[in-house]
Amino acid sequence: MRDFGNWIQDMNLVDLPLQDRKFTWRRGSQANRLDRICVDPQWLQKFPESRIDVLKYSMSNHVPLCLMADRLQWGLKPFCSLDIWFSSPKFLPMLGEEWRALGELPMHEKLKLIKKNISKWNKKVFGNIDDKIRRLESEIAKVEVLLEGNIKAEINLSRKKVLVGLLDIWYKQKGEYWKQMSREKYIKEVDKNTRYFHTMATIRSRKKQIREIKIGNRHFKDPRRIKNEVRKFFKNLYHQDRMPVIRVQEGLVARLSEEQAMQLELIPSYIKVKEAVWSCSSTKAPGPDGFNMFFAKNSWEIIGMEFTESILDFFRMEFLHRNLNMT
Repeated sequence: MRDFGNWIQDMNLVDLPLQDRKFTWRRGSQANRLDRICVDPQWLQKFPESRIDVLKYSMSNHVPLCLMADRLQWGLKPFCSLDIWFSSPKFLPMLGEEWRALGELPMHEKLKLIKKNISKWNKKVFGNIDDKIRRLESEIAKVEVLLEGNIKAEINLSRKKVLVGLLDIWYKQKGEYWKQMSREKYIKEVDKNTRYFHTMATIRSRKKQIREIKIGNRHFKDPRRIKNEVRKFFKNLYHQDRMPVIRVQEGLVARLSEEQAMQLELIPSYIKVKEAVWSCSSTKAPGPDGFNMFFAKNSWEIIGMEFTESILDFFRMEFLHRNLNMT
């Protein structure tokens, strides 16, 4: 069994987990998971939502396993900023032009509107990277055939050199994309194992899947019902009733020293806000709006001033609200 486990690891196979069950074999009071389904990364790339459903017991001590590869329809894919955008010399000029065209709108409104323009630009410039790679590889194969026949050798050699250069660029772009999607923290800059990044991103996506939730005695499997129940849960969770002043004074605020309380009430400077942004990891998961800190840092010359003002406005409103309550 140890050799078999080592073989699974050497072959880079993924042992798919069971759904709602722990064991596949039972005899009396004894139970174990003897039956497994393992798939390789290429399978997961084509069927990322693969899962195992355990069917009903029959006459055998083993239960039959059913490999399911259907895809749940969760709706539109949420926006996510990509680090590879900044490798294009056209991205920042486009972003600056679109940002200025939005005028004096609030920061959060600008970010909401700019996502549509960025998505269109991404589709036009980057599109499907795998398709671009396949087309370049096909073109290189055609040039190789011409070179073997010694047809216009100099022209085709130059053409092949250009195509190989473009192919190398897109391979690097693909590697950087999957590196970001995998969010592997301990990968060195020299590591370019795109297949590994793709596999880790797929595994992460599988771990985040919610196929069923249970509320009381009710089970919900439909994606629309699951989203509604999750939305209601967090809406109730973050709903804050107005608390009596006496409870606030007896809570965390009462434990702060006078100096600490004064520090909390200070409105930060522009430099402090920028230092706070730069102290955040660029590779952290994006926020609800889909933008990560890599985007904020690399587009700071364009959005930095309004970004800082939105932070300071929050502190000013809190300061004003606090003073009004005191009066």
